[in-house]
Amino acid sequence: MQELGTAGALAITFIEKDLKTEVTMTYAAGGYMKQGLDSIGGIVDDVLSLQLNRFRSYADKK
Repeated sequence: MQELGTAGALAITFIEKDLKTEVTMTYAAGGYMKQGLDSIGGIVDDVLSLQLNRFRSYADKK
């Protein structure tokens, strides 16, 4: 998305819940892409999910 006319905001929140940490990731993007941003929404979701799951695997080992 770096070469597109877009802007995005990523928010990650950590909340203690029942002696564990609940992590929530929210990403919002807007702007212009010839094919429409909806065409890459699933790919962006997949990449962010992969990253968050890798973080979870790392954190669970600590």
